[in-house]
Amino acid sequence: MPFRLKLKKSRHYSVASKSLFVISVEMLDATNVECTLSSESTGQDCLDVVCQKLGLNQPKFFGLQYMSRNSENTFYWVELDRPIKRQLDKYAGNLYVYLRVMYYIISGVRLLNDEVTRYHYFLQLKMDVIEGRISCTPQQAVELASYSMQAEFGNFDSERHTALYLKDFQLFPKSFTDPGLLESLTDAAIRQHAALHNLPQGDG
Repeated sequence: MPFRLKLKKSRHYSVASKSLFVISVEMLDATNVECTLSSESTGQDCLDVVCQKLGLNQPKFFGLQYMSRNSENTFYWVELDRPIKRQLDKYAGNLYVYLRVMYYIISGVRLLNDEVTRYHYFLQLKMDVIEGRISCTPQQAVELASYSMQAEFGNFDSERHTALYLKDFQLFPKSFTDPGLLESLTDAAIRQHAALHNLPQGDG
């Protein structure tokens, strides 16, 4: 019987592929974008990939945050000029980051000349108001809510955009808990939303 030499099949790895990894980036609308990067890719490289996928043409206002592995709900900014994987391996619990507005505009939103940039900037402001990071009066809350409705729903539809329909949407700061106040604010926001008819959604 002839002698047969049995050889174990070896797996072939690409040296380049070993240095690649996938990072998940949560957008301001709670959707996710996956980015394939190399171990030497910087935070800026990751941000550039995200902005390219979104069609966001003014990335200078944005940055990336990660959650600390040592303290839940504590977030830190990714240093954009350093390799992102090294930062996440050392300080974060996983390869998961968040796209957030890093620089706020004081002199007016007209500096945001890109529609996609304006939309994501708006989402950040809305989140900040709802979470109480930016304080506002009830009157300001109504105005912000009406623009939020125009941006997200488009023109007012009396049959659809009722108080009952809107109760499932977070339109006002979480600190506004009085049912009577919320009811009156919702009614006021609906009236103001109707007055914004034909305002382009990107301008909301």
